[in-house]
Amino acid sequence: MKVKILGLSCAYKNEPDVPWLVQYALKAVDKFGKRINKLVDMETEFIDLADREIKPCGDCQIFCIPDRGHSRNAGSKPQDFSCIIEDDYMMELMPKIAEADGFIFGSSVSNHSFSTKFRVLTERLTEARFKGYLADKRLTRSKRTGITKKR
Repeated sequence: MKVKILGLSCAYKNEPDVPWLVQYALKAVDKFGKRINKLVDMETEFIDLADREIKPCGDCQIFCIPDRGHSRNAGSKPQDFSCIIEDDYMMELMPKIAEADGFIFGSSVSNHSFSTKFRVLTERLTEARFKGYLADKRLTRSKRTGITKKR
């Protein structure tokens, strides 16, 4: 059995500790994978979004959420819907999200909230959610204050 974990650092260029935390968490996954490698083949991938452009969601839910009443074609399935923003890094990231079995998200915490880069990423993941890319997958968020898990 092969398991792929995708680590995404949602920090800005001047925040070197967030990518470090995500990479540290991925190393822990690798170390754990080596202990159970007879059962599971663990693969990890790290992506730093500091230099990547992800445009904010335009709130055009008629294109990525099928039950809004304004579907593109009558009888369309969720797999047929996609985001109308096609010129940013999400076009490259979406296939990696589809094939990943788990995620580690890293975000800095300022003003009692996560980074705007993380917010933009989660807004754009609406398409992935309705296509079923996030179904039955583990999500882990690492922050400066520690590591939290959502199950």
